[in-house]
Amino acid sequence: MPIIGESGPLTFGGDQEVTKVPPQVEQPYTQVTQPTYTPPPATATEFTIRHIEFINSVNSVGSCFSKDQIKGFSNEDFDQHAQVAEVDKYITQLKNHPGIYCTEQYTQNIIKTLKRYTD
Repeated sequence: MPIIGESGPLTFGGDQEVTKVPPQVEQPYTQVTQPTYTPPPATATEFTIRHIEFINSVNSVGSCFSKDQIKGFSNEDFDQHAQVAEVDKYITQLKNHPGIYCTEQYTQNIIKTLKRYTD
């Protein structure tokens, strides 16, 4: 029995012609250009300053208010700042009266008062 190291080279397929496959040409890497950055119309700092003005306006009006009571804000500005204030749980919109908002502190005071009468 011959030792593998001493045996001749292995050939597969007998005497068949071997067709050579041409090497594949690699395509150079094409760099993707990033679109130019366009900053938003209002910076975060400007929005924050405007939001503080919104909160101060809400505080000056009182506990509950409608959109037309907050002066100096367009409908779009009011909606944006009201949405942020709702997420921050500073104001809440009344479910039975669309367009009427109350501060969360006022709402909690009402709940405390009502609990005194129901407990």
